[in-house]
Amino acid sequence: MALRVGQILKGARGVYELLYPMKGSTVFKAKVLSSSSLHADWAVVKTANTDLEKMCLKREHRNYRIPAIASSPHIRAMYDTIHSEEEHHQDEEPSCLVFEWMNQDLHSVPPPEFRSNPKLPKVVSKAVLSALDVFKTLNAVHTDISPNNIYLSDAHGVSPVAKLGDLGNHHTEAWCIAKMIRLMGGPIGQPIDNETYQDEFALAEQLAIMDHPSDGTNLISRDYWRKELENIPDPPVPRDLLDFIESILVIDSEKRPTAAEALMHPYLRTEV
Repeated sequence: MALRVGQILKGARGVYELLYPMKGSTVFKAKVLSSSSLHADWAVVKTANTDLEKMCLKREHRNYRIPAIASSPHIRAMYDTIHSEEEHHQDEEPSCLVFEWMNQDLHSVPPPEFRSNPKLPKVVSKAVLSALDVFKTLNAVHTDISPNNIYLSDAHGVSPVAKLGDLGNHHTEAWCIAKMIRLMGGPIGQPIDNETYQDEFALAEQLAIMDHPSDGTNLISRDYWRKELENIPDPPVPRDLLDFIESILVIDSEKRPTAAEALMHPYLRTEV
């Protein structure tokens, strides 16, 4: 469905006015004009244009139909669905999804600001791990967690809120895997038995050792992760946060704590 500023859309639970685009022509901030069940002033309306976007939107809609996901306070809520008349008649997937409004994503928070706020790392960690624990109960995984789909509200307030979103996204890319190989100081094992993931890992292993063609230096110039973080200047990364990261950044799946176990770490159990 083509969206535009000022457009009025009617969903199953409310009526929404598109205010401005947040991501190209597919994601808009919207005002909730009326609703008998939503207690919110703002929302996010998402649609899809390309075949890949449509596949992701369809997957996201189906994920939110799972009760454990739809009811989790750690996952951005899906408020509503919007169908065109043709979709209603043909019983097709909705062309738009309406989501809970959050003030910003984690990517928009400058790193020094994130490190200097003792609450944010804990709030984000608890939210993401709690969401992952939900997926584990469903025998499912989220393959694309990043600062772009961790959402925040009241980040500078007394009680910041973090939630995981974008549950229809695609898989991790080779470039990200290559950086992980460098940060972990060596190979990180093989992926699941899936040709797409295996190809990404094979490419990542080459990228991790590749030299830059112009000057011969490493294409990815990163040291072991803890050394990298310990060398970050003002404000530094707190030692208890480093210890927490070390406890969960374990490649061996047999030794790596589950999300539920990680939530019991002393770093997350101490109040700020």
